[in-house]
Amino acid sequence: AGGGGGGGGGGSNQGSIVGDVILKGKKQYWERGANYFYHRGMAAGENTVEGPITRLITNSMTEKKAFDVDDILSKYISLMTTPDAHNDTYAGTGHRMFFANWQKGVEPRKCPDNDGHNTDALDGLTNLPPVVFFSMLDGRDALAANSQACVTLFRESGALRKYAPVVASLLVSLVNGAPIRDAVASTGSVMGVSVAQSVEQSRGQDPMTACYLPSSFPSMLHFAYKYAENPRQALLANANTGGENVARGAVL
Repeated sequence: AGGGGGGGGGGSNQGSIVGDVILKGKKQYWERGANYFYHRGMAAGENTVEGPITRLITNSMTEKKAFDVDDILSKYISLMTTPDAHNDTYAGTGHRMFFANWQKGVEPRKCPDNDGHNTDALDGLTNLPPVVFFSMLDGRDALAANSQACVTLFRESGALRKYAPVVASLLVSLVNGAPIRDAVASTGSVMGVSVAQSVEQSRGQDPMTACYLPSSFPSMLHFAYKYAENPRQALLANANTGGENVARGAVL
């Protein structure tokens, strides 16, 4: 569970979503001014909540032999509303908005929402890799459709729809044997970023960014390119740089 905040702000201990619907028994850690660490009490190496969510998506695809949105949402709701099903004390804005709608009786497929600020963030890409690896075997159309569906399972985000095919293409390239730096540089060029030039101009300083995609995604590419020969060093550098390093580390 790396350090770092981001991904929707500190929130509040007011209202009934945090503590009563999700993160049951953890509402006190959201009290304004209490200054609790976002992922308080987690053991070293333990996954933040996006980890168990990624596992449940993987388990669903394994069980159903398909990318089954309704089954995934059912498993997601069970995970998030069951006390102590995970040890994280934080859930990003997208998750909180989903369950605000769900609590009102909105059907799960219509619960994803967007606050126009914190939802278009890197944490929305953390669940994508197993969906890409599963779907690429069924051809380009399935890969495109399932990638788009994956990043909007819990968030309504046009920005994530834009980034989903880019990340999918990067992952497929790597699976097919492309050198990491070549694949990352190509991905950067698609997004209008010269990754090699950015790394060179950083003069050894790794970028500390917030969660928002226009800055967090290029920073993720920076780490992947700079430390391509040493994944462990990449993850350690990501953690030690700070900022929103949790989702960035998960995507790395």
